[in-house]
Order: sequence, then C-alpha cells, then structure tokens
Amino acid sequence: MEVTLPWWRRIFRRKPKRRYEAGERTKGMRQGNPSGRPSGIRVTYAIRWALGILFALGLVGYVAIPSIQGIINRVIRTAVEQVERVATPSLEPVRPIAAEATDEVDGHPIGDVVDTFTNTDWQAGARAPSLTLRFEAPFELGAIIVHNGASADAFLELRRAEAIEIVFADGSVQRLEVQDIHDPQSFDLSGPAGDVLTIRVVATFGPDGAPLAISELEFFAKR
Repeated sequence: MEVTLPWWRRIFRRKPKRRYEAGERTKGMRQGNPSGRPSGIRVTYAIRWALGILFALGLVGYVAIPSIQGIINRVIRTAVEQVERVATPSLEPVRPIAAEATDEVDGHPIGDVVDTFTNTDWQAGARAPSLTLRFEAPFELGAIIVHNGASADAFLELRRAEAIEIVFADGSVQRLEVQDIHDPQSFDLSGPAGDVLTIRVVATFGPDGAPLAISELEFFAKR
C-alpha cells in the first residue's frame, strides 16, 4: 500500500537516484561538473529549500509577531477595498458650481435645474437646447437622476425630455432614454473623470412650440 506523505515532507523530499550503466555519462557528469550531479537538479533543490524556509518564516512571523500581522492585514484589506471599489463603487452626490444654457425662458433660469428643488424648473424655448455644468474638481460620474418636465400641475402643458446626451470632458457621449414621467429616474453612467459636463436634449415629448422643462438634475460621483 502506498503511503501519502505530508505536504511539508513532499517539498523537501529528494527524487530517487537513477542508476546509470557502465560508460553512460549524463550531461551533469561532463567537464565542469565534477560532482556528477546534474546542475539542474541542484538548482531545483535550492529553490525548494528557499521557498520552504520563506514560507515557514512567514507563517511563524505572522503568528508570533503582531507588527507583521498588522502589515499583512493592511495589505490584504487595501487589496479587498480596491476590488470592492471597482466591483461596487460607492456614490456621493456632487453639485455644480456654475451652470450655463444655450437658451432659457424668463423666470425659469438654468440655475433652477440644479437648485435641489423639484417644484422649480429650467425652461428653454429652443428645439434642442443644451447646458454646460462646471464642478469644483474633476470626478468620475457614476449616476444621474433626472426629474423630467415641469411640476405636476403643469407637466403636460410643456415639453419634456425624451432623449438626453451626456458629453464628457474628452468628448465621449452617452445617451439616456428618458420616460415621460415626473418621478425621478436614475441612470448608471461610466465616463472619464472631468470637471465639466455638457447635457444636450436631443428629443422631446409634448406639444410643439411649447418650452422644454426639466425640474432637476442630480449628479453622483464614484468614490
């Protein structure tokens, strides 16, 4: 019956020696290797011994020395946090410090779309208006919430956004298809970091000739 050796004995176990016939010469027995042992086998033994010693020292150090435990735990915790950030990033609200629009209706300025109130709205008479928002520092946009149209009592009287394009600082574009409702609509996004966003309304619902209205836009940065 074959006996299975423990793993730690298998690491350091030497392979059985091969018996050579009289006159047979191996590569390791040639000139320059007077020991008669192949040089490759000697290197393998050395590597095995070194790995075994390093593993044993690391295990003993982790168990016996609190400072080493702390270092290893911090490295592992940092690696886990990096993986979690990529897989499930946290989102933090960010607000623009300046806003400009290609068009706005008197009494409904562009600032109303980022004033945190949904009972006020930005209105524009142009067919396809756009707005540019500037933020305090570059950030990676992770999500946006759109409150479409005017307040509930005037919702159907004005145009509402049907499709919106988000233009990032590097010129890349992501298109959002917006529902014709006033309830908040959340969209997950992923784009390059920057401190400027341009938002273009490229299609609308509602009566032709009426102003476009958007009550609020909320932005969330990936952290």
